[in-house]
Amino acid sequence: MGRIIASVRITNPSDPDAKVRCDALVDTGASFMVLPSAWRDRLGKLDEIGKVQLETASQETVEGEICGPVRIQPTFNTNIKHKYRYFKSITK
Repeated sequence: MGRIIASVRITNPSDPDAKVRCDALVDTGASFMVLPSAWRDRLGKLDEIGKVQLETASQETVEGEICGPVRIQPTFNTNIKHKYRYFKSITK
């Protein structure tokens, strides 16, 4: 099995200048998106909706805060796009 990584931009809908770009691990078994707490300031003011018990990969239980809302958008690697355009231009 491999890992699936997606380049994403995470923004605060109420403050479009507050954003984070990162390469995110896609975990199809996850119930929540987990971000480092250090990024919270970079995303501006987010409402704390509640707290939840989370189970980590090592089966440890930790408490997490549910904050939001945030918008997640994929970003695309422009190098791949350019290679694809070149490839299409030489095929008939």
